Amino acid sequence: MHERSLVRLLLHQIIEAALKNSLAQGNCSEIRVRKVVVACGELSGVEPELVSLAFNEMRGSTDHSGVTTDQAELEIRRQPILARCIECGFEFKVEDFEFLCPTCRSTNNQVLAGEDFHLQTIDIELDNRL
Repeated sequence: MHERSLVRLLLHQIIEAALKNSLAQGNCSEIRVRKVVVACGELSGVEPELVSLAFNEMRGSTDHSGVTTDQAELEIRRQPILARCIECGFEFKVEDFEFLCPTCRSTNNQVLAGEDFHLQTIDIELDNRL
């Protein structure tokens, strides 16, 4: 299950971003991650349900350098497949994995979106009591 590896990398990204943000805000005694939003493209090969399970299992299990993730909520936003027809230039949403231009019926197209899995936003709470 490569989703566990993705979640491990995602948690690392979250912690780095939270620490960077806390440094920009000044010293903080505690940094709590409240919500994490990720984009998951339909062509990414990532199973959102497995990511969610792995995230819930792993979110509080490692040393986070003062960053608390154990109560973080994960929101996974499914990203549709978007393509551009090479023949006529029409951009369209791919339905049911049929890469057929609805305008000219060509199958010669380029995928524009829907292939990646990435962190979109993090909602953190900073406790400035020292």
